[in-house]
Amino acid sequence: MFDFLLIEKAVQTFPVANRDCRLILGIDPARKNDNIAMVWRRGQNVEKIVCFKPPCGDDRKTADELIWERIAREIRNLFPDDIYVDVGGIGGNVPYILRSLGINTYIHEVYFNESPEDKSAYHDKRAEMYAYAKAWLKRGAHLPNDEAFLKELRMIKYNPNSPKFRLVEKSEIKKNLKHSPDIADAFTLTFPYERDYDAYSPPMRLVCENRIFE
Repeated sequence: MFDFLLIEKAVQTFPVANRDCRLILGIDPARKNDNIAMVWRRGQNVEKIVCFKPPCGDDRKTADELIWERIAREIRNLFPDDIYVDVGGIGGNVPYILRSLGINTYIHEVYFNESPEDKSAYHDKRAEMYAYAKAWLKRGAHLPNDEAFLKELRMIKYNPNSPKFRLVEKSEIKKNLKHSPDIADAFTLTFPYERDYDAYSPPMRLVCENRIFE
C-alpha cells in the first residue's frame, strides 16, 4: 500500500512551515506485549514520534501510574490542539484518564472497526484512515527517518479480493512484522476525516482518492 518510493520521497522532503495548521496527536494504547505509540502531525509534517513499552512488574498500580505520567509529560512537552485515541479494547478509558490528569484539549474517540464516512468505498474506519494517510503522502509530505515507523508502513497491505478497500487482517501484519504496527496506527489516527480539519480557518475540503489500491 505504502510503496518504497512514496515513503522515501516523504523522508527526503524538507518539513514545511505551516504553523497555521492544527497540531494533531494520535495515540495507540498498548495491548499485551505491544508498544504505546504517539504521533504528532501538523499539516504536511509528522513532527514527533514517541513509542515505548509499558513498564512491567508485580505492582500494576505503580506501572499504570508510570505509563500515564509518561504520556501526560509527552503531551505537555508538545501540546496538541486535538487528540485522537483508539478506544477499542483497552483504550476505552484513555480519554477519561487524560482529562483527569488535566489534559484540557479536544480528545476524540476513534474505533478502528467502526463504519467509515464513505461506506461505498471502504470496509471500515481503519481502512479509510489509512487511505487518507496515503493520499496525504501523495500530495507531498514530510516523514521523519524513523526506521521502526517506516518499516511498519511498508508492512501495511490491502486485501485485493475485497469489493471495498480493506486492509489485510492485523494478525497477518503482526505475523510478518513480529509485532503490532503501533506507530503506523497512531499515525493514521491523525486522519480521522476527509475534510481539512488541520486548518484553523477557513476550512477547506481535501481532495482524497476514494479508492487507493496500490
